[in-house]
Amino acid sequence: MFGLILYGPASSAWYGVLDQYVYPEIADSPIAVTAKTALDQLIWAPILITGLFAWDLQCKGENMSEELPGKLNRDLLNTLKVNWTFWPVFHLINFRFVSPADRILYINCVQVLYNVFLVLKAADRGEEGDGEVE
Repeated sequence: MFGLILYGPASSAWYGVLDQYVYPEIADSPIAVTAKTALDQLIWAPILITGLFAWDLQCKGENMSEELPGKLNRDLLNTLKVNWTFWPVFHLINFRFVSPADRILYINCVQVLYNVFLVLKAADRGEEGDGEVE
């Protein structure tokens, strides 16, 4: 439901903005591809992961305003570190070789792999106190 209601529409808009405003005249040049990848990882990734954590807490019936700050403190940076080892290579391919019309389809195919990690991380309540996925 997260993907259908929030991720899909928001990501489509995000990648449209990147394509429209980040070096549109040289869209598949090395500088454009690098800039889009960096912006995606530094702006969109934290927003997306925070949204997923909040969605998960809400679906579990937990008090998001009380639980989300602790969840972010425990897990956001570790999750972003894994994100930054996984997504940049796929986005370099994405922004260089995938047409804007096919971008969300490509990302969704790759996302299946990454979602396994995100779901495990979102479900980790930190009972052991280390916030690491086992």
